Amino acid sequence: MISNPKDIKEIFDKSFSQGIVALDTEFVWNSSYYPRLGIVQISLSSDESFLLDSPNIEDYKWMAELISSEEIVKVFHDPLQDLMLLKLVTGAFPKNIYDTRLGAGFSGNSATISLQNLVLSTFAIDMPKTESRTDWLKRPLTEKQIEYAIDDVKYLPDIYAIQKDMAEKQSTWEWLSEDLSIYNQPYLYEDAIPEKAYLKVKGHGTLSSFELALLREFAAKREIDARQRDLPKGWVCSDSQLLEIVSHYLGSEEIIRISKGKWNNEQDQKEISRLADKVKTNMEEFPQPFEPHPKEKEITRIIKKMREVIKAKSNDMFIDPQVVANRKDLRNFIIGQGSSKLNSGWRKQHIAIDLEEFIL
Repeated sequence: MISNPKDIKEIFDKSFSQGIVALDTEFVWNSSYYPRLGIVQISLSSDESFLLDSPNIEDYKWMAELISSEEIVKVFHDPLQDLMLLKLVTGAFPKNIYDTRLGAGFSGNSATISLQNLVLSTFAIDMPKTESRTDWLKRPLTEKQIEYAIDDVKYLPDIYAIQKDMAEKQSTWEWLSEDLSIYNQPYLYEDAIPEKAYLKVKGHGTLSSFELALLREFAAKREIDARQRDLPKGWVCSDSQLLEIVSHYLGSEEIIRISKGKWNNEQDQKEISRLADKVKTNMEEFPQPFEPHPKEKEITRIIKKMREVIKAKSNDMFIDPQVVANRKDLRNFIIGQGSSKLNSGWRKQHIAIDLEEFIL
């Protein structure tokens, strides 16, 4: 466990000299809007791994430089949540990220494989996962906790080397590199836009235009309140409570009293009422409700056929069919609306041509 700036600099210098480092994070996220970083695991090789004592580290300049370096490969397994947290802590946007879970899909394995199963299939080593609910802010850590944390990074450098070698031999390394570039996009690490938060509320897809307009305002308020109070969004107001408020305003002008959550004071009730009045006077700005395509049943049938083609093509190209396209990508490709991975890059060149007959 390291927190001394001199020791950290030594690790940092080694990372730059060898050009590759494996990383992971452990955090606590049960009573705050943002997760609280407990430790950062760093592995230079299977024999040289370290834990950074995050609560006792004041300066993350070194980590910002490492994360944003285009020269150093940073190896993670399923890294998005880790990268979002490191961006929050360091302020630096990630560059040159390698994801061993995605890499598995281009090197003879499943693109949704867990790290535990990946280590098992690669090295025949069964990693214990007994400390997944640890309080990573509590000190001192036990030996089991330390072992668990180290296991999450110690195998990653070797997995990277194996996956890269296999992908190069199978001529899929360029395709994998293209997909990994998604982690270079700054928008992945930005806070959610409050005005778009309603799109993530479970159940919003069944609402009318007016209901969606109400939900948009209430969900934006929840997002802002949660950040300001540093609370989980569900503690401020749950998705079901948001929908309850929306439903209430359709039937009555009385302000609903929420028995749970944080919107049970007079000030919040007045703000909810003000937002509802705002919606009623701006009807031209209502969001459009979701409407199924008139050929939705046919689209579902076509997607099934497309997946059969993709499976056959993927087997020939030594990749996991799951890396090619998800249902949304397939649907957008069929109807020619919205973005689809199949319309660009290696997918367009090597796969989309065999799917064009399915476009409506």
